[in-house]
Amino acid sequence: AAKSTAFVVGWFAGVTGVVVVTMLLAQSQDLDASSGEPATWVSVLKLALGVLLLFAAVKQFRSRPAPGEEASLPAWLEKVDGLTPAKALGLGAVLPVVNVKVLVLAVAAAITIARANLSGGDNVVVVVVFVLIACSTVAAPVVMYRVMGERAQPKLDSAKAWLTQNNAAVMAVLFLVFGAVLFGQGIGPLLD
Repeated sequence: AAKSTAFVVGWFAGVTGVVVVTMLLAQSQDLDASSGEPATWVSVLKLALGVLLLFAAVKQFRSRPAPGEEASLPAWLEKVDGLTPAKALGLGAVLPVVNVKVLVLAVAAAITIARANLSGGDNVVVVVVFVLIACSTVAAPVVMYRVMGERAQPKLDSAKAWLTQNNAAVMAVLFLVFGAVLFGQGIGPLLD
């Protein structure tokens, strides 16, 4: 339980760090000084992130297990059980930075938040809400186990089996949706 909690805390810290750093960088470079319009680089970055996610959607869809074939867990996930709480914390903090799927979504969210031109307090609220939602799939099983104890294990095992088997299809749909949105947000201003 300590390892899983440490991993979740690290995950929250990693996602928060990516969002905050990207958002601060985007806010400092957001407007083109000559026109007062959003900087071209913001649209180009959104377009690039959108294309990257669309390619990731295709790759994920193609990596689905064939009917009757058993999907396997990622190698890093199988190793988590053997980690100390401190190493689990570190792994949780590093994965959102090195996992391209998580990184692209966090960067895209940070740019969108930065572009909203919110007040400082509103920025904090939006970042907290985004991080809570973005981390909910990692935190929910840990919270469920903490609240329900061993009674949660059959439900968690069932959810793990379903997610392991359907992960590629679920991720493909998410990448397709987010990729299309970012592509549209990026290409629109470039065509004006």
